[in-house]
Amino acid sequence: METFKKIAVGMGVIALLGLTGCQQSGISPSNLTQKAKEGQEVVQLATKCKSGDTKSCVEIGKLYLNGEKVEKNYQKASLFFQTACGKGDTQGCLQLGEVYAKEKKYQKLVELYQNLCNKKVGTACVKLGTLYENGEGVAKDAKKAMELYQQGCDNGDGKGCLYLADIYSYGDIVPTDYPKADKYRQKACKLGIKEACPTPVPKPKK
Repeated sequence: METFKKIAVGMGVIALLGLTGCQQSGISPSNLTQKAKEGQEVVQLATKCKSGDTKSCVEIGKLYLNGEKVEKNYQKASLFFQTACGKGDTQGCLQLGEVYAKEKKYQKLVELYQNLCNKKVGTACVKLGTLYENGEGVAKDAKKAMELYQQGCDNGDGKGCLYLADIYSYGDIVPTDYPKADKYRQKACKLGIKEACPTPVPKPKK
């Protein structure tokens, strides 16, 4: 956990230097105060993460992943996501997958998503399906991708249902089946995928 300590100390030093040097730099004190506040938030998240709060691990990992309030750093993001994932936090595992994807570590990505899919994490099944559809880290296999989209849909991931609707609409992998396409599109809509929902017909003006 030495890294957590280094992060906390580093953020504290940055905030202190910023506040004491505002007059020489000509930077607005209010801006520096905001930076110091953000730095303190990062320190607090790191401390909570170290204490076992996996949600804080995920939150600080996202900050490093996206470069918000801190400098973008995939290595640190990965550390925090791994900590959360290792304690059974599904979001931590999925976010770790985002790091692997950005770094194009497809072998690790496939293994991670497969393990999560085996545990019926629908989102992981769908993301693994897209890897098979695009041939990233695995041999391209459209039928395998479809199977994974089905698993994702069955386990509550709306995107998996939408992808199945498209597959049955286009007829490239399986014969066209519009009733099935409509069924999966409706399910995707119920699961919160807005693009799967029918567009409301405008009411005629009186």
